[in-house]
Amino acid sequence: FLSEMSQPDRRDVAQAIAKVYGAYLDPDGFSQGRSAVAALYRQGRIGALMASNRAFLDRIFGADEAGRLAALADGYLLDERNRTFLARMRKHLDHGQALIAVGAFHLPGSQGLLADLQAAGYRVERVPTAGEAE
Repeated sequence: FLSEMSQPDRRDVAQAIAKVYGAYLDPDGFSQGRSAVAALYRQGRIGALMASNRAFLDRIFGADEAGRLAALADGYLLDERNRTFLARMRKHLDHGQALIAVGAFHLPGSQGLLADLQAAGYRVERVPTAGEAE
C-alpha cells in the first residue's frame, strides 16, 4: 500500500484516502458515531452503513467534494483491490475448502467481490447470521 500510494500517479488517490479516513477521526462525535456504525454492521446492513458513511462525508466536505474523494478512495480501496483479491483468491477457491475473509464494503455492488465471484463462475450463497436484519 505505501509503495503504491508513494507513486506520483497515485497522488490524488493517496490524498483522497487521507482526507476521507482523517475525517472519520472526528473526536467530537467519535463514540456516538462508532456505536451507530457498529450497530449497522452487526445487523448486516452494509448498504445502510455505506449510505451513512457517504452522508457523513457530504456533511464534512460538501456533496461534490465528498463524491470526488469517495470515487478516488473507493476506486482504489474497493474496486481495484477487489480485482487483486479475486486473482489471488482463485487458486485457493479452486483448490477447495478455503475461507476467505474481507471487509464488508468489498462485497456489495456491481464492482463488489460477490458479483466478481459470480461472474467468474463461482457459486455465491448468503448465510444469514444471528441478529442480522432481514
